Amino acid sequence: MIIMTLAAKLTSPLVVGGTLVLIGLHQFNLLPFFNKNEFGSMQITIPVINMSVTPLQVLGGIAVASGSIMLLRRAQYMDAGDFVPMMAEAMEGGRAWGHF
Repeated sequence: MIIMTLAAKLTSPLVVGGTLVLIGLHQFNLLPFFNKNEFGSMQITIPVINMSVTPLQVLGGIAVASGSIMLLRRAQYMDAGDFVPMMAEAMEGGRAWGHF
């Protein structure tokens, strides 16, 4: 359940779009602080795992996780166009098993 919730959050348009915009802004040096030299080399220490990472590495990790989930289609999400075919399939299965 926790994995499905995490997968749904990582594949949300807000997370994917935000990550892409931030990585793109970083590549083109469009913002004063958020450029390759200052933001890319800033170290953040995570005391729990005793490791230093850059903010760009964090964004890259989110991008890899989001992209992997989307490519493997592990995220269980349904949009408006999926509901009617799924219900038709459920009704057909119910008739085949004699429930209707």
